[in-house]
This record gives sequence, C-alpha cells and structure tokens, in this order.
Amino acid sequence: MTGLWDILSPARNYYQVAHLPDTSSSFEIPLGRLLRIFLEFRCFIMAHAATSIDQGEQLTNTLIAELAPLLELFGKEITTQFLNQSTGWADDVLFAMAPVGLITVIVGVIRVAGYSILRNLVGRGREQEGEAEKEFLSSTSKDVCELWSGGASDVVRILGSKPSICEVLIDETPGGETFYSTQGALEKGILSGPKSHQLDTCVLQEETANSDEIAPPNLTLNVRYDTQTRWPIRLGATVGWILQTAVLALQGLVTYRFHLHNGDEQAPKYTFPLACAGTVLLCTGMWICALTLRKSTITEAYYNCYDSSDGHKRYVWLQKGRQVVNHQCFDAFAIYKPESHQYMKAKSVVLWRSYKNLKSIRRLGLLVLVGTCFSLVGWIAQFVGLSQLHWSAILVQLGATFIMVILRSSIRSHLRQKPEVRPLKTGFEMDDLVLETAKLDSWSMCHHRVFEADDKSKSSFASDI
Repeated sequence: MTGLWDILSPARNYYQVAHLPDTSSSFEIPLGRLLRIFLEFRCFIMAHAATSIDQGEQLTNTLIAELAPLLELFGKEITTQFLNQSTGWADDVLFAMAPVGLITVIVGVIRVAGYSILRNLVGRGREQEGEAEKEFLSSTSKDVCELWSGGASDVVRILGSKPSICEVLIDETPGGETFYSTQGALEKGILSGPKSHQLDTCVLQEETANSDEIAPPNLTLNVRYDTQTRWPIRLGATVGWILQTAVLALQGLVTYRFHLHNGDEQAPKYTFPLACAGTVLLCTGMWICALTLRKSTITEAYYNCYDSSDGHKRYVWLQKGRQVVNHQCFDAFAIYKPESHQYMKAKSVVLWRSYKNLKSIRRLGLLVLVGTCFSLVGWIAQFVGLSQLHWSAILVQLGATFIMVILRSSIRSHLRQKPEVRPLKTGFEMDDLVLETAKLDSWSMCHHRVFEADDKSKSSFASDI
C-alpha cells in the first residue's frame, strides 16, 4: 500500500496546487483522500476473500480426506448382494478392489466361520445357525431355503426347513416326453457332474428319509444367474486390479513427482508409504474374507453331456401351493429359467447346487482372524496416510471406489432378468405340469401310464400332494 500511495503522490500534489478548495463550501473531501479510502477498502476485501478461500480449501481437503475412507465402512446391502452369489476366484478379486462394506464383511465372516470368542465380541454368540448363511452365503440347507414369492421380491431366502419345492428335468421331445430327477439324468448320461447325496431330493414330499441332510434347490443361482459364461466377472476383476494399481501409481506421482501437499506445510515422508501399505493390506484382507465366505460353501455345476443343442430339454422348479414356511404362505408355481437360456445348450452349465461345507467351516477360523486383522490395520493405515496427502490423491481413491461399486452392480445385472413363471392349481401341481408339457387342455386315464419316467422320478411323482 505504501508504494502505491507514493506513486499517486504527484497527482495529489497537483490537485492541491492547481485546484484550491472552495472555502465557501461547508463539506469537502480531497481526491487523494477519497482514492486512498477506496484502495484501503478494496485491499481489505481482497485479504478477507483470500482468507475465506484458504479456509474453504482447507475445509474441502479435510472433507475429502475423511470421506473417502469412511465410505469404505458402509454399504451393507450391495455387499451382501454381491457376496451371496460368489462362485469363483474372480468374484473374490472383484470384490476386494477399492472395496466397500468393511464392517459388514468383517462381522459377516466372523458370524459364518469365526472363533466363538470373536462371535461373542461382535454380539453374535447366541445367533440362530442359519442367520449368517441366509445373508452372506449362496447355499441352502436344513435352516435356509429359497422359494418363489410371486410378489415384487420374487426369489426370497428365508429361514425354514423342509420346503415343498423340487427341480425336474423335462425332455419335451414330441411323442417322447420324459421327466427326470437330477440323479436320474446323471445315471442316464444326460448330465455330467459330481454325484452327491444332496441330489436325492424327493419331489414335493413333506417327509423324506434323511431330509435334514438334504439341501433344498437353489433358485437364485439357477433362475436368476447367468450360468453360461464367466468372462464378464473375470474381465471385471482384471479391470478392478488395474484400476486400484493405477490409483496407487497416481498417488505416488502426486506426492513425489508433482510435489503437491496438503496445505503449505510439506507432508511427512511416511504418508504415502503408509497410505500405499494400508491400501494393499485392506484389499488383501477383504480378499481373504471373501475367499473365506466362498470356501464355507460347496458349489457344484452340472453340464449337458451332449455336443449339440436339441432345444427340447429344460429344467423346471415345481413349488407346491398353500405351504407355510417361517410364518409365510407360498402359492404353487412352475419356475423356468429366462427364455434366453432356458433350454440346454451344448456342453453348458444347466444346473447349480450350493450347500454349506461344514468340514471346511471348522478349519477356517485362523483365516478369519488373519483377514480381519489385515482389513482393520489396512483401513487405519490408509486413513492416516490419506489424511496427510494432497486432496487430488484422495479424490482418485474415492473415484475408484465409486467406479467399482458401479462395475460390481453392472456385473450382477442378471438379477434384473425375470424368469418364466407360471401359476399352477394348488393340489394339482404335477397334473398341470404334465398337461403343459404334453400341450394338452385336459386328459383322462386311458392307460396305466401317461408319461415315461425314470425309476428315481416314479417314486417322486407318487408323492402325496
């Protein structure tokens, strides 16, 4: 201000000499004084604005620095939706890159396979056995089943045992309509896959031998899941790994190449190594947790043995009407896969089965502990490290998190596909299915058998409905 005022002094002196004030005037302000007041006011406004900008920038940096790590703690619904449909290693990697739902995953993996002391620590020591399976696993068991509600929620996973629902393979070849159970299709050489006691499922029976050991059919993995290809998930896992690696590289460039810092002071030397190590530990811990949840189940795939697609064989899930499971009433339906992959294709997966791996769960306690420690220590280290870095380094991690949320949701887009569902007459479910398969409006008993069935199915169809 002093320098500027000295520059303007000649003009002020000239004004005072050449233009003497009018003494008759009762009020006068010299031009130099007016100019000085204006400049001082303008400098005051600029200084106040600069202070406000500095405070706003500091507030923005703090908000971004704390928001990015905190977002990783939440996201329960999208986390459980993704995890309870994981069937391979690519799902684990895709979930672990720029993850969300840290608290949900840690508590969930402890509930499923953690030591009892850890379950007590998270307040789940007396939890009902099937609760964690219902939320985090893809399996069905004597405690958890899947049924078609017929409403907006479609397939529902509920706690309950002995649901009246079965899976039947139908051969709709004209003149040779045949019904097979999955075990019968394996014995006939139509399907290939593991032969498990879990397949001895009796159709629509209320009571079966060893019914407590038999897992009900999986509706979500079959009628709402794309069983034909895995490449989108593997591509998504690759993209996620590249994206998370690129984020770490950009953070390193911001810190060491462009020398951008949070505020005027230079950040401590440990900030980027701490943030980088925390991110790696966090991703590793989340991968271990996702792997542990997937290893808690056994997922079996059954393939079409034929080299060509005949367009006549397809699966149907037959649900009995007027059944009450866990205080909920369900009607009778015949449920088919979506029309795009309803019929069996050559050498393709036609059926998924998933049930709890009880032997593996007992040995996964140490893996749960390691994954939990890695995730917690990694998140704390990442939080402390990112809070000291420039806001741009934090923003790229936040952007990667949002991108991965969208990517994971788009890969699970098959949940929007609607299966083909046909209501059946309660009490005559099998009759309606036979009429539909044979494309008849009605029929009467003219022969001792109406359709051909394998030995396994004959006993099933004789069930009391």
